[in-house]
Amino acid sequence: MRSLYEIVMLFLLLHFKCCTTQKPNVNNRRHDVYIAGFFPFGRGVENSDTGRGVMPSVKLALDHVNEHGEVLRNYRLHMWWNDTMSSRDNNYYYYPEDLKSAPTCVNDNIEGGREDSCGGFCLIFKSVLCHPILFDVISTSPSQNHIPNTLDNDCDQCNAAVGVKAFFDMMHSGPHKLMLFGAACTHVTDPIAKASKHWHLTQLSYADTHPMFTKENFPNFFRIVPSENAFNSPRLSLLKQFNWTKVGTIYQNEPRYSLAHNRLVADLDTLGYQVLETQSFTNEVTTALTKLKEKDTRIILGNFNAKWAKEIFCEAYKLKMYGRKYQWIVMGTYTFEWWKQLSPDTNCTLEELEEALEQTIVTDLLPLSTNGEITISGITADEYSTEYDSRRGNEYSRFHGYTYDGIWAVALAIQKVAHSIKFFRKDQTVTDFKYRDPLWERLF
Repeated sequence: MRSLYEIVMLFLLLHFKCCTTQKPNVNNRRHDVYIAGFFPFGRGVENSDTGRGVMPSVKLALDHVNEHGEVLRNYRLHMWWNDTMSSRDNNYYYYPEDLKSAPTCVNDNIEGGREDSCGGFCLIFKSVLCHPILFDVISTSPSQNHIPNTLDNDCDQCNAAVGVKAFFDMMHSGPHKLMLFGAACTHVTDPIAKASKHWHLTQLSYADTHPMFTKENFPNFFRIVPSENAFNSPRLSLLKQFNWTKVGTIYQNEPRYSLAHNRLVADLDTLGYQVLETQSFTNEVTTALTKLKEKDTRIILGNFNAKWAKEIFCEAYKLKMYGRKYQWIVMGTYTFEWWKQLSPDTNCTLEELEEALEQTIVTDLLPLSTNGEITISGITADEYSTEYDSRRGNEYSRFHGYTYDGIWAVALAIQKVAHSIKFFRKDQTVTDFKYRDPLWERLF
């Protein structure tokens, strides 16, 4: 019979053979590490719904990361964040241990326990979100409509100046932040991404889908949420599935929509589809739709925001470009029942708009995975959703799962860097992280 000493030694040898990614903390003390977060939050602004809706997943992810037995076990991850839509000068620490007991309320004061949280990754590990695109067929019957309660991604009310000021304030105050998390709006994401490279910082966005953020132009920028270019592939699959070989396109003449559209047309040409007509619009849609009709275009691919979608389908109703002879396939990350939010200058009734929209196919983001797999956090998407719902109150964002996964992606990146730095600087850990250091930049 083996002695107790032999059994204990055998256990220790097997244990450390399996778990070599991060050395145990011999001092039994976890070191604090920080990331910077950028969220639109103030009420009365369109994209603030995103900030308030993802905050509960931020808190949840930080809790789960810091409670995990293997991930960052020598560290505690904190977020230092600021509102990219407010002119306030305050920066806030997010201490997960404090937030757990915070009362559930929504106000402008961290001491009051504002309901907050963050999100996810899918390309590196099994996460909550692994199927980024879904198809929705619009049926204006309430019992059949499945358009998720989402946020239109126009971001035209985001305050770039406030976002950049928040970035510079965070760089010059408090502890060093290992990574940047955000933002949700392109007007804020863009200048921060351009400025952050001078600090040699890595940035991860949880909600910005703009196709302008390419690896070539923004080498330090990554995102959890798919680019709007990613919606082209499923639309091409639809064309192949139904053998639709002749198509037309219409897009809003702004970079967010034109960049994705241009990639789509290039893919159509490569795959041998016949593009009967391509039209863009800036101030009115009648001319573009009339030309599509003149070319007898029946399969129409559209890239435009929700405001112009209502204009387009109103005009399509007048031109009889709907029904059994037409199929619209729209890239539409719009709000819930967006067509019912009519402006006074809309020239169609709600009934006419709904008739034109009937059976339109919309490509959208899939909020959560449906495969039931256990993720790196140790829970399934359904279990995560239950926890998120228990924390969010009346707030919701379609990006909440991506945000949760994003925090996990950040945590795993920090853990990887904590292990890798020892090969270059044996006496350093991630707590020695410095800005403007090419080695830290390369490791992240």
